[in-house]
Amino acid sequence: MEHVRGSPLCDKCSKVDFHSLFQPEAKSYHLGTLSWIAQATNCALCLFVRKAIKKYWREWEDEVWKPDVSANINIWIKTTLWAHCSDGSASGSPDDSNDSFDYSRNYRNKRSKLLRFRPALGSDWNPDPRSRSSYGSPRYTLCDLDLVMDSSFEAFPHDLIKDQKQTQQRRMIPKKVDVSLLRSWITECQENHGHPKEEEMQAQLRKTLRFRLIDVQKGVLVYPTEHVDYIAFSYVWGDFLRKQSSEDRDKWLKSLFVDDIPDSATSQTRTLCFENLPATIQDAMSIAKSVGWKYLWVDLICIQQDDVLDREIMVKQMNFIYEGASFTIVMAGGEDANARLPGLEGSLREPEQICRIDKADDPLLLTFARPSLQSLLQNTTWNTRGRTFQEDILSHACLYFTPTEAFYSCEHHLKYRNLPRVGDYSGFRRGRFCEWRESYVLETKTIITASQATSCWDEGWIKSGTKSLRTSFGTIVDPPVSDYFLDGINWYGPRHDLFMEYAGFVAEYTTRELSNTDDIVAAFMGLLNRYRKASTNAELNTLPSAQDYGLLDFYFGRCLLWMPHINCSLRRRESSTSDHSQLPSWSWTGWVGPVEYLIESFGAQDWTFKPRKYCPSGLRY
Repeated sequence: MEHVRGSPLCDKCSKVDFHSLFQPEAKSYHLGTLSWIAQATNCALCLFVRKAIKKYWREWEDEVWKPDVSANINIWIKTTLWAHCSDGSASGSPDDSNDSFDYSRNYRNKRSKLLRFRPALGSDWNPDPRSRSSYGSPRYTLCDLDLVMDSSFEAFPHDLIKDQKQTQQRRMIPKKVDVSLLRSWITECQENHGHPKEEEMQAQLRKTLRFRLIDVQKGVLVYPTEHVDYIAFSYVWGDFLRKQSSEDRDKWLKSLFVDDIPDSATSQTRTLCFENLPATIQDAMSIAKSVGWKYLWVDLICIQQDDVLDREIMVKQMNFIYEGASFTIVMAGGEDANARLPGLEGSLREPEQICRIDKADDPLLLTFARPSLQSLLQNTTWNTRGRTFQEDILSHACLYFTPTEAFYSCEHHLKYRNLPRVGDYSGFRRGRFCEWRESYVLETKTIITASQATSCWDEGWIKSGTKSLRTSFGTIVDPPVSDYFLDGINWYGPRHDLFMEYAGFVAEYTTRELSNTDDIVAAFMGLLNRYRKASTNAELNTLPSAQDYGLLDFYFGRCLLWMPHINCSLRRRESSTSDHSQLPSWSWTGWVGPVEYLIESFGAQDWTFKPRKYCPSGLRY
């Protein structure tokens, strides 16, 4: 870790009661103007503020340090509320099937309320030129700060007091990922979160005679003949294959194996040439082996890329592959398959910056607060690709490798639960078990946590709970067949509307990019098959061809009601191959660009439409 030292503190910073900034009583201290901070070269906190500006105002750094500007920009440090924790000790720990958990009883138990506070750096200068005015701007949050605890933490303690004490505490992110911590996450999830072993799905895969897995311990490609636990892998291919000629591509694909393609006997195996594999796949095999897993599924290796029939068959099995995996390793960083997984031996991470405050013989270590998984994913190439969209949603659980830290998120984390009021505070009305991550201690069995996003300085404390991280919409749920009724045209589910989920997925999916525009249906086929399975009623599958155009056969009429995002123009999707007919204009798959369904809810007699919304910034097709 990189320590920032300075002794003594400057006149203004020496007046800050740093311990009070982590307490419920809100405190605010003026640190001076940027001109003052620039001159205080021996002050640890002023130096840290300069590093914060370099990190968070990188785009405007040249502007803010101009003498006439820096003399009028003031910096403050103040207390902020950022997390709410609630344990389930009073009436048993809540689980996914018990959303009516009695939190009122917990509220009366003083031990079961936990609020976390931390300081934030703020300014009266707005970095967005469009929001500035001659009348001045409200105070703007530059960044939050964490207190680094110099102690060891126990993963998943059974002791409630220990759990309360360490939950949401900050630990430093090491250059190299702690594999033992990853193993503890995976073990806890697999043993206690009730993810089903999808034996039927794997049996369906084996029937294709094309279901292959990498044995990472032996370095061979095998055809499993019975149920095995395996990991799936989600990553970005990039353009390295598409830009090669057919001859070079075939030659490169053959170089990934020591031996030739075996005969039809599925008992045979193929030996991988490990050193010729893309770096991302090498690292995925290494991490799978390190966390104790034997089998790994990777599309580039487990689908015969030079066999058109093999690709067509396996593309239609994507829902079985990702739902059937114990969990999915996600490479959420890098531009192509040659990128290294951050935190492994070949790609060590940059050390975090630390501000050491030596005051009254009680030193404090401060560092920058970490962004959420959702915000980290938003800035990755992986999050813009069409194929990775369904891989993320279909997976029961994901081990994410972002450029700065690793996360583990599963369906258990994404469930919302009510959180109790604490005194006059009701900001976190709903919460969930936060995804496990390297930077914060969240390995807990007894506590439900909700984290406050960094807010504008003058926004107050009222905030709703956090949103689902892996997508802005939920994962697909199987409704009972009895939930359906027919109005003569379409099927409806009064308790659970699959179409509204589908509509949300289409709206998000159509903002993504595809290397090959012909893959618009193929890269969505896993979700389409999953919806077909969710219907469970054979009578619903009356239009088998609808799925070929990205539509739901049992909601065919509704699926035609898509329209472009406002202010976004679409263009017709042209096939890149002469033998592939153009997709029809009445399906959203026949167009390139973001679309949406404006229908808000359905009834047997009437449909409710919602107002038009503006196109997300930057989307122009």
